[in-house]
Amino acid sequence: MVRVWVSILDVEGDVNVYLKTVQNAYGVHIDVIDGKFVRGKKSGRNVWVKDVKKIHTSLHKHVHLMIRNPERYLAAFIAAGAGTISFHIEATKYPQKVIDLIRKKRKKVCIAIDPETPLSRIKPWLNQTDQVLVMTVHPGKGGKRFLRGMLSKIKKLRKMFKGPIEVDGGINPQTGRLAIRAGGTDLVVGQYIVHHAAPRKAVMELRKL
Repeated sequence: MVRVWVSILDVEGDVNVYLKTVQNAYGVHIDVIDGKFVRGKKSGRNVWVKDVKKIHTSLHKHVHLMIRNPERYLAAFIAAGAGTISFHIEATKYPQKVIDLIRKKRKKVCIAIDPETPLSRIKPWLNQTDQVLVMTVHPGKGGKRFLRGMLSKIKKLRKMFKGPIEVDGGINPQTGRLAIRAGGTDLVVGQYIVHHAAPRKAVMELRKL
């Protein structure tokens, strides 16, 4: 089955209450936006460290750092409970240092890549990452349209990388199916599940793609 990660970027109200309705998901995807690398509806790394600590769930926590110089903040987010850390290749001059720091803490490494960034930027580190996150929207606020041009990038990445490929942005059953057919294994889903009348049912629908 497809691994579904529920994004909490657009959840209103108590996140822990929401997560109880989607316990059949693989994990929770926590976007951290600094307002510099990505301009979005949320900002402030200190607030997000506290938020990660407050999330009480049995779901695996994937913290997606959409921030500049992630190497400066890894320890804080790992201490807050992150099981997987994704960092953007575009946001650091020291990807090897980031990878080494995450590995030292025995957490999973995920390299994220923006729509405009060529796969050649992440190729040197593919043998050191547990998974790759492909953005299929421009990072930031949720609800953006899925960029179909990214399907060819996913196909090319699948030929280069045998591990999990996580697809993030504009995911619903239609776009999710396209992403899986292109070679993706994991889907990050926000608004489709958040606004669904039966979130648990929505997760199962996506898992069966």
